[in-house]
Amino acid sequence: MSNFKICTKCHEAKKALEEFYQCLGKYRSECKSCTIKRNVKYQRENKTSKRYDYASRRLYMRKYYYNNKLKFAQYRAEFKKRYPNYYKQYFKKNKKNKNEEQKPLIKTSLTTCIQHNNNQTNLKK
Repeated sequence: MSNFKICTKCHEAKKALEEFYQCLGKYRSECKSCTIKRNVKYQRENKTSKRYDYASRRLYMRKYYYNNKLKFAQYRAEFKKRYPNYYKQYFKKNKKNKNEEQKPLIKTSLTTCIQHNNNQTNLKK
């Protein structure tokens, strides 16, 4: 009977080794299933596990880059001065086979992205 433990949430007797998490060498007072339920409830209430809208994030980053081109150019120039052989070493290590099939990149203009964002904000209103 010593290998069983009673959960303080669901009040069921369960195997300590399999059904309870360990913390600092001791078994926790609530079982794994009750802990998972509590965590899921907390995440839903506090929106900790929210999903990103990658399209709007990408649009934001394109706008940011467009508005701060000089900043990025300065950063790249400083990086090249500080680490002159970085790119040579990187591409030497990460050579790709030229015959390897690559996925085509989808290119959209900044004006298309801005128009898309404006349409999205108008829909929300």
